[in-house]
Amino acid sequence: MNNWDAEDFQQALINYERMLKERPWDAELLKNYQMISLEYERYKKREEGLEC
Repeated sequence: MNNWDAEDFQQALINYERMLKERPWDAELLKNYQMISLEYERYKKREEGLEC
C-alpha cells in the first residue's frame, strides 16, 4: 500500500466490499477492509497537505 494512489485504494475497497457481501462472517476480510480504509484516509490527508 506504500505506493498506492487513490485509484488503487478505491479499487481495493470496491473489491473488499464485494467480497464482504458474499462472506459477511469473514473477520479477516473485514479487518483487511478496515485497514485499507484507514490507510486511504491517511493517504488523502497527506495529499491534502501537499496541495496547500
